Amino acid sequence: IQHDYVMKYICSREEEGGLGYRETPSNVVSNDLFIPAHLAEFISNSEPEVWRKLMMLYKQDEHKLLNELKEEIKARYLESQNAATFFNKNRTINFGGECVPLYYVSGTELRGDVDFKKNIFAAVEESSHTIMLNDSRLYTIRPDVSFYLNGIYIGYMELKAVVMGQNAAEHGRGKIIKDYLST
Repeated sequence: IQHDYVMKYICSREEEGGLGYRETPSNVVSNDLFIPAHLAEFISNSEPEVWRKLMMLYKQDEHKLLNELKEEIKARYLESQNAATFFNKNRTINFGGECVPLYYVSGTELRGDVDFKKNIFAAVEESSHTIMLNDSRLYTIRPDVSFYLNGIYIGYMELKAVVMGQNAAEHGRGKIIKDYLST
């Protein structure tokens, strides 16, 4: 059900009745909950001059650039209460002397959804995330579906199958609460 129906709906094109998310394999997600390739693609395609200047600053070392950019985003993310407050406060960030977009909003007065359509919405099935402390594994979660906006984690979804005796109260909310408290 998860793959054949839910992911098909999430990742089918809007013209086909889906949400239009990009289905992304779990092996491209970093343990710190980023999809670095999507972050690079979004910035380089939406603001090519900004990307060019950052690459020059980092001597064409995309890996180093993305690692330092992720660290800056993580620091801001951890200062926020949740993904919504993070994105509301950080449509763009100053990084390396450049104004770097993190996402575009829809329905702007001047451009409508032109910029919004540049965003990369992604869904990833069964991506494991391990919480570490001092090189020791504290806890691992593996949500059914995780969601990303331009390579930045925004949330996850747990799916339950009533035909298998699962229900939201015991197996859904309980698992999410347990994962939340453990993490």
